[in-house]
Amino acid sequence: MKLVPRIFSFILVITMIVSTMAFSTASVDTQNYTPDDGLIVFNSQDVVDKFIRKSNYSSASHGVSYSYDETENALRVEVTGSDPYIYINCYDGISKKFNGDNISYFYSVYKAPRSNSSTSKNTQSKVYLCTVQSPTPSEQWLCHWSYNPISADQYVIARMDVGSRLSGKGYFYGFRYDFFQDAQVGDVIYIDSIIINTSRIPGVDVAGARTALHNGYPVDPSSVYLCREYDVDKYTSPFWKGDVVYNEAVCPIANSDGSYTYKLMYEPDEIIYVYDGTFSRYFEEGKDFTVSGNKITILNSGKIDRFSLDQAYSGDKLYFESYLNVTYTHSDTWDYVVPENKSESLPNTSAAIMNNESFNVVFFGDSLAGGANSSSYRGYYPNAPYWWEQIEDCLRENYNFTNLNVYDVSEGGSTASGMINTFRNTVLSYNPDLIFIEFGVNDAQNGETDGYKDALRTMIYAAKGKNENCEIVLVSPFYSNTEVYSDSGFEVCQTACLELEAQYDNVVCADITAMHKSLRAVKRHYDITGDNVCHPNDYFSRVYAQVCLATIIPEELGYDSYPPADIVPEITEISPENASIEYTGSATFTATATGYDLSYSWDVSNLPECVTVTGADSDTLTISVDKAVEYSFTSEIKLTITDKKGNTAEKSAIVYYTGVVMGDLSNDSTINSVDLFQMRLIIKQIKSTTPYENIAADINGDGKVTSVDMFDLKYRILKGTWR
Repeated sequence: MKLVPRIFSFILVITMIVSTMAFSTASVDTQNYTPDDGLIVFNSQDVVDKFIRKSNYSSASHGVSYSYDETENALRVEVTGSDPYIYINCYDGISKKFNGDNISYFYSVYKAPRSNSSTSKNTQSKVYLCTVQSPTPSEQWLCHWSYNPISADQYVIARMDVGSRLSGKGYFYGFRYDFFQDAQVGDVIYIDSIIINTSRIPGVDVAGARTALHNGYPVDPSSVYLCREYDVDKYTSPFWKGDVVYNEAVCPIANSDGSYTYKLMYEPDEIIYVYDGTFSRYFEEGKDFTVSGNKITILNSGKIDRFSLDQAYSGDKLYFESYLNVTYTHSDTWDYVVPENKSESLPNTSAAIMNNESFNVVFFGDSLAGGANSSSYRGYYPNAPYWWEQIEDCLRENYNFTNLNVYDVSEGGSTASGMINTFRNTVLSYNPDLIFIEFGVNDAQNGETDGYKDALRTMIYAAKGKNENCEIVLVSPFYSNTEVYSDSGFEVCQTACLELEAQYDNVVCADITAMHKSLRAVKRHYDITGDNVCHPNDYFSRVYAQVCLATIIPEELGYDSYPPADIVPEITEISPENASIEYTGSATFTATATGYDLSYSWDVSNLPECVTVTGADSDTLTISVDKAVEYSFTSEIKLTITDKKGNTAEKSAIVYYTGVVMGDLSNDSTINSVDLFQMRLIIKQIKSTTPYENIAADINGDGKVTSVDMFDLKYRILKGTWR
């Protein structure tokens, strides 16, 4: 049983480790970073010798041979015996020791080829920090972190948030890298670099740049849609709203006909990125996959692992490492089930959310309420929180509902009828104001649905007896593997939840069953499961959170989709800041802006009528003067951008215009015989002309200077006006 009081804290444990100094949070010059800056790149034998092959520390490495590999331009470590590991000697390599209080993130860029043994592909890697200068295998290894090495023919990033684990634990001098807990002689790993820094972004930048040098493309493409780690806004953005889908899961296991083409929830306008399950491998459209309509096809010639149907029970490698995360934009709408808002039936919950009242919330259920099989439950990156934790995070961060206490009471394998005493003795001891009751998966799988409804009714009576104002959300089950279990048992539980909702005040059903049934039109069970049996993966855990939030959030507050980036719009530049037009011609201003779904509006009301404007509703504005006028002007133009939420930003630029006084060929502001003499010379082609003179002399505007213009000029001089 799991009893977890949680006052909003969770740590993203990323996956991997390394060592040396702290980065600046400024922009990162990835090509010129040195070990002193926090980056060790194994790009020569000298570097290998400096950080590993110190004779007096040779006992700290075991069961391996290692050297610089010129072909890979990386450190090559080969297994030669049992218990293989190397020791990275940071102290002698950089002449520094490191305080755990100053270290937050570790990264390693590595490649474990597919040609390695199957044993190495189903193992763990561990990293230990050392607290002594000259360690032996048995001496003072501070603590360790584990990750599952990715087997791939490209370089990937393993990373870990280690700040909380190191804090207050003194100094360390280096680390021992146990890259395979289980391996066979001949297995290899190539290590390009190891990185340490005090903030996340520089480490991501440097690690991404290192992978790009080997793979030819970045592992972190630049995009405001990027969601490579847990982000409560993006994870809880309801997928049936908006025009962005974040990290839709696709499991690369063959269809029954042997094909590797799968449906997406929508037809993408643009594929932003496709990653593997651990966000270590980035895949390219056209090379690794293609998209047609709402279908994605995995190419046999690409780098995406493909699995046959008989590998459907391949476990963690398939359901945590190898499934795909697809992020894209779309224009079409959701044509299936949309969760119903039932906040009117939960008045106390609505009031507490809107007024930030003190409130006790208990999540009660089986292993699904206990977090299975989210990535944090299994210890895989991105370590996304359980679905009920996502609900809590959303309430706290997006609705400022901070004055709540959240408890989880869950027991794997349990059924509703088997947990009545736990409900009375444990759940009610927290004096709950709101209870989420999640059962049904085990009830349906075990054929114990006969007592399901009565058990829930008993819990409702007990809760109301303890606190008549207690409100309850019954979370109906999602379908387990349909090749093993019949739908009927799950639908019996769904019906029971809906009937109890209709029978009792302040009791509602968050209908996961209906949403899952609707999703079946586009998603297979492989895409939504973390074990191919009865536990959801991160993608469907998000569905649990989203459906529950849609059920309880007060309609007055709204539960809406989240834009690609939590940024206000900003016009970073208008280029040029000012521009000049002399006589005739044009000037073009181009804006660079950040934000989401921006609209552009240039205010050109200060410009005179002689000006022609194009692009007033785009990021590029062109101002033209096709026919010269006899006056000059200076005008401000102002751009306003507006994002999808109605946020705005403004920035101005200046246009200068120099006019031409027709007939004033000498440009002395007076029309007289001097100008007449110059026109005579132009007509007789005795003198070459300037652009100004060409315009000033062409009085009738026919594009040439002739005796007609001469006559007009004489008339102007004599009469003081044009005829």
